[in-house]
Amino acid sequence: MRKFIELIGDLMRIHSNSGRIDPGFLTIERVLMLLNVVVALVAVAFKNAYT
Repeated sequence: MRKFIELIGDLMRIHSNSGRIDPGFLTIERVLMLLNVVVALVAVAFKNAYT
């Protein structure tokens, strides 16, 4: 189990090197804004479906 956790930790560390890896279009801020928009649209859809 320890080797499995270390493998996942190494992979996450590689992907979280800020400044070394270009995030491209999907930065943390953009992902959070997209999630907020999706949640808002789902909330409106459910509200309209049940009223």
